[in-house]
Amino acid sequence: MMRPETEMQSLAAAVLCNLSNKHSICEAIAKANAIPILIKLLGSGADDIQSRAAIILADMAVVGDNQTLISEAGGIEPLIHLLDSELEDVLVSR
Repeated sequence: MMRPETEMQSLAAAVLCNLSNKHSICEAIAKANAIPILIKLLGSGADDIQSRAAIILADMAVVGDNQTLISEAGGIEPLIHLLDSELEDVLVSR
């Protein structure tokens, strides 16, 4: 059973993942300064949280200046690290 904090993170990541294919949502996520939080979730111990955070960041990277914001927030290294993982969602997106 997941800890309540991990379960809440998983649910929040699932909701954002379902919405992040909309440019307006990606802009709102960036405006809310949530990119560092998503990058932190890449290091979560829960596979579903890691993969959802990666998908959200990938969706965000094609909108506006988000590539730069993700890079400046230190997101490149943890994303590259996930490429070595066995996470199915990450592997499919390669």
